[in-house]
Amino acid sequence: MNRNKILIIGPTPPPHHGVSVFTSALLESDLKSHFEMVHLDISDRRGIGNLGKFDLMNMVLSLFHGIKFCCLLIRHNPRLVYLPISENIAGFMRDCLFILPAILMRKKIVIHFHGGYFRTFYENSNRTLKFFIRSIFHQVTCCIVLCHYYKDQLISILPKTRFEIIPYGIKDIGTNGKIKRAFPVSVLYLSNLIAEKGFLDVIKAAHSIVQKRTDVRFLFAGTWNGESEKQQAQEMIENFHLQNNIEFLGPVYGQKKLDLFTTCDIFVFPTYYRHESFGIVNLEAMAASLPIITTNKGCIRDLVIDHENGFIVEPQQPEQIAFAILQLIDNPDLRKRMGKAGRKKFEQYYTKEIHIHRMIEVFNKTLATNG
Repeated sequence: MNRNKILIIGPTPPPHHGVSVFTSALLESDLKSHFEMVHLDISDRRGIGNLGKFDLMNMVLSLFHGIKFCCLLIRHNPRLVYLPISENIAGFMRDCLFILPAILMRKKIVIHFHGGYFRTFYENSNRTLKFFIRSIFHQVTCCIVLCHYYKDQLISILPKTRFEIIPYGIKDIGTNGKIKRAFPVSVLYLSNLIAEKGFLDVIKAAHSIVQKRTDVRFLFAGTWNGESEKQQAQEMIENFHLQNNIEFLGPVYGQKKLDLFTTCDIFVFPTYYRHESFGIVNLEAMAASLPIITTNKGCIRDLVIDHENGFIVEPQQPEQIAFAILQLIDNPDLRKRMGKAGRKKFEQYYTKEIHIHRMIEVFNKTLATNG
């Protein structure tokens, strides 16, 4: 039996960020048992700081990837093209180098919104660009969004577009709640070290916490976004005398990441990043039975319910972060209860198997669509 051919466009690590990690997981999933997959890798290996920049190198890369896409389109003749859409002018115009040829060749097109900034991008565009965006999406077969919140946002500006809701899912790290925590209490932040992801607010919260509890350590894992943020963090640590309480581990992957999640007690991710949509790190914390302190950004509101499997804090409010951490430090039973609630929710809705099953369903539904 011949399998339908799908051309998947997307970056792979490095650098590690939400879309590149997702694309890699998609390519390695059970999807390949159902479809014949062709991949166009659009990675920029220079680093995460170059994403979305409107510079000469990005223009050259975009042109190169656009030409390569057309060659793959002609050579493999896929029935469906899958593309994670960008949410800025430079990235969107690059994406049009993929979408327009696919439209001209009458391919089924599935667009995946991985972020939550597209409506803002649309509303900040001029009238001509808005018309162009609407015209493009009227030709797209299907759009995938991460939650109802983003569907409601986008359907008002793209009313003729068909939307499907598929939240992320990840591989189960296999702890099943049977975790032995070390002492002192360990608070983990794991994400790229971008100020808008809230890691500087965690340092400020740590300063407040160690005035009351000295038996707490703060672990930060991730890639630095730039030297200025690294210097700012180091100055804060020195000024607050936190050298004995804070450790930066650098980027962690694979077994090292698993070990880190399973030996910490509290996960904190107080993001206010404008492109934040879901926060896959929250899923990893849920799978590891960790209580979570985070913000109500985008689809995170579906993952973390305040006082159920964690605490929701306001963006850029380190005093709220400190208060939530202290509550969890002082109440081991609360940590355990919230961790179990998060683990249960993960098993019900956010495993990799559930996610891939939904993706297969949407691809098959799209391929069966007339027109």
